[in-house]
Amino acid sequence: MNKVEWYRNEVWDENTEKHFNDHLERVRLKQDYLRIQASYLTDNAPDAALALLDRYFEHGMHFDVAHAWYDRAVAFSAVGETVRALEAFRTALQEEEVNPARLTQAYLELPMLVADAEVEVWYPIALDVLRAHAQRLVSHRDFFKWNAANSLIMSARGFDEEAVKYALEAIQAKEDHAYGRKHYVNVGSMRNDDRHNSMYNKITVIAAYNKPSLKKRFGRMFSN
Repeated sequence: MNKVEWYRNEVWDENTEKHFNDHLERVRLKQDYLRIQASYLTDNAPDAALALLDRYFEHGMHFDVAHAWYDRAVAFSAVGETVRALEAFRTALQEEEVNPARLTQAYLELPMLVADAEVEVWYPIALDVLRAHAQRLVSHRDFFKWNAANSLIMSARGFDEEAVKYALEAIQAKEDHAYGRKHYVNVGSMRNDDRHNSMYNKITVIAAYNKPSLKKRFGRMFSN
């Protein structure tokens, strides 16, 4: 492995950990490397990511603390610690207010997790976050997440008309991305993980309930 990549490992085992720690001993600002390495492990090795982030926070506050809390939230979510993940996302947003130059995707990931996991007590918080950061939407991915979260929460709260409106907007954003329609500043990437697929399936049900003629079209469009 090239030495400049010693803190960007995507897999984690005893040898990799030793290699990382050996290099870490020789650098200043160790918290930078701890956080960056953790960010590469939040999905594949979340326990290792959380351990690295614990070490990061032992060094005190740093300029990228919002990203550290964001990475911690993603890792907590990956190990099924939903409430701890939501708290970490919220802390990341609070840190962004202190340092607006270091923004994360917490404003979308918090509502997405709330909506998909159906954490009812967090619905008002999620809606507040969505409204407060609506001006940050720039890509198809962003518009999909923002509208999908709104749709699921509105549906859960019994606001069917609003839920359908947001569902259709989210589906449109996904369709635009699939066909390369560049309506926004940055097309971005549309993830194909379990949460996004779950939310897409749920919003198509919401939309099709009001407009049955659309159900077949949606299923055919993104069946693979």
